[in-house]
Amino acid sequence: MLAKHAEKAMNFVPGAKFRKWILLELGFDQMCRLDGEDSGLCLREVTPSSLDRLAGVNAQLNTARLHKRLEAGNRCFLAEMRGHPLAYLWLFRNDGTKAQQLNACTDMQVDLIIPPKWAYLWDVWTEPRFRGRGIQPNATRILCGRLIGEGCRGLVTLVNAANRSSLRAFARNGFSRRAALFHIRLLGRDLLLSRYEVSEERRT
Repeated sequence: MLAKHAEKAMNFVPGAKFRKWILLELGFDQMCRLDGEDSGLCLREVTPSSLDRLAGVNAQLNTARLHKRLEAGNRCFLAEMRGHPLAYLWLFRNDGTKAQQLNACTDMQVDLIIPPKWAYLWDVWTEPRFRGRGIQPNATRILCGRLIGEGCRGLVTLVNAANRSSLRAFARNGFSRRAALFHIRLLGRDLLLSRYEVSEERRT
């Protein structure tokens, strides 16, 4: 309730930013239940030498920044059909033995704490001409199959609350809503930050 009133108030304040994200979660059991149907889609992991192929999906990408993402331990997967790039998905997996905190949104302060062997899916982008054709759900299914083989125990992602189509796409793959995260920035100062700890014990 407080966040809803704050959002309305921020609309009348020049320079104020209010963001709301929905935290979606897919546990190990749900990952195993995903349909492995053959959609003709091929998912390839991107390497530093093949980063330029992402430009076929989004020409606005900055290659230097993408290299830094890989250097920081993030992974990128390119969804293709008949050799044509259609979408990409960025992923960070906690391969350590302790929970790890990460800034889930690069432009706003929203922090997630993910347990060992869990992964955070972020920056999922489909080439505009191919949106609405099930590319993202199918790519996520294929990715989950690969992650299970690597010993991953669960997957989380953040979706802008206003992005209804993405929320529906993730719901079709069994993702459940776990929390709403908020951030308010006014005159360059952070007024409300969000921090969420993903917990296997809390999951039902």
